[in-house]
Amino acid sequence: MSNKHHSRVRGIAIFIVLLAILITSYQTYKQMGKRSPVDTQTADNVFRNTTWMHKTKLVVNAKNGAAALKEMNPLIAAVSSDSPVHVKEMGSSGTYIFKTPNDKMETLRSRLGSIGSIASTEVLTDTTLVATSSEIENQRLKSYQTERATLDAIRLRSEVENRRMDHLNTLIVQTIDKIQRLDAAGNTLVYVVIAPVSHSAGLVSLAKFGVTRFFLILLSLCLIMAVLYFGTKLLTWVLSLLGIKGLGVGGVLQNYTYKSYSNYSGRYGYGYGYGGKRDRKVKRIYKDKRTTGEEETSPKE
Repeated sequence: MSNKHHSRVRGIAIFIVLLAILITSYQTYKQMGKRSPVDTQTADNVFRNTTWMHKTKLVVNAKNGAAALKEMNPLIAAVSSDSPVHVKEMGSSGTYIFKTPNDKMETLRSRLGSIGSIASTEVLTDTTLVATSSEIENQRLKSYQTERATLDAIRLRSEVENRRMDHLNTLIVQTIDKIQRLDAAGNTLVYVVIAPVSHSAGLVSLAKFGVTRFFLILLSLCLIMAVLYFGTKLLTWVLSLLGIKGLGVGGVLQNYTYKSYSNYSGRYGYGYGYGGKRDRKVKRIYKDKRTTGEEETSPKE
């Protein structure tokens, strides 16, 4: 019984350790995906939703984040004549979205290289504008406007003509948007992320994070198992006080143990028969058949 108890405890301990390792591995993997602590959610949405032909995203790791933020405003003013689309500064990190001419992109990269190291560069191009030009889209716009004017001159239009009118209005809006983006094709929408180097996730920080998180998870699982164990014990004790017994597996087997035939016979056989403690005395009575026959054949007086 003691060996079974020790093996059961060892199995539970191994399960808890393996579960803690799995949870720690998953959380460490998620931590590896966090390249920087900069909050870029707002800037990402602005950059993604702004329609532009050429887009470039630059992530810069600066040793001195506060000094890098001070240099960003003069840098933007030097490479762009328009106001920035988005600016957000948080302590020693920041996000910037602005427009700059295509011929000033190399100057921008060199200036950002002097602020810090460019960790990543992402260049995006709107493929819907690659196979067209401003002249082609202007011709389409004139065609759509002429056809709409013709349909607009009809006083009583049919259902098919009304649907065509609605479709032309949609095409005109889309074509104007394409023309505006093509006219701005000489500029690039730039998205710059300034992140301090000290917060970048390295092997040492990941190792510390994993070890710390493993012991915390292991302690939490041990506490949960202890609460479940003692809670079950307490519940069993309370039920025993209420007169409810045999709820456990051991109690069920103990209450429904099968008895042998010898026990049954000893309880209900009064000590006789097979397995009894004493022999049963039998009294036999024998009758003389010859005497009976002579009495029947004797003459009557």
